[in-house]
Amino acid sequence: MTDQTENQNAGIRWLSIFEMSMSSLVVIAVGGIFAIFMSVQSLQQSFTTMDEKFDQLVERFNRAEESNSARFDKIEGDVQGLQLDVAKIKERLGSSDD
Repeated sequence: MTDQTENQNAGIRWLSIFEMSMSSLVVIAVGGIFAIFMSVQSLQQSFTTMDEKFDQLVERFNRAEESNSARFDKIEGDVQGLQLDVAKIKERLGSSDD
């Protein structure tokens, strides 16, 4: 009877070791899944932030481009005005020479 009791005790010990190992593996797996989830959430927030920054950069670039275009238009108008003034002055000087 002692052999049977010892076999049962040994079986119970192996079963408890197996249960502890499986419990540890389950806890580790759940922890790993949680860590992956948190990493994905953090990465998603980073992408969202980068996307917002990129949109802001594009908006700033568009405003700068519009501003430069307005400056060029103003300069072209000024140059045309100067060309007209020079033509008038040349005309006056030309007619006074005659």
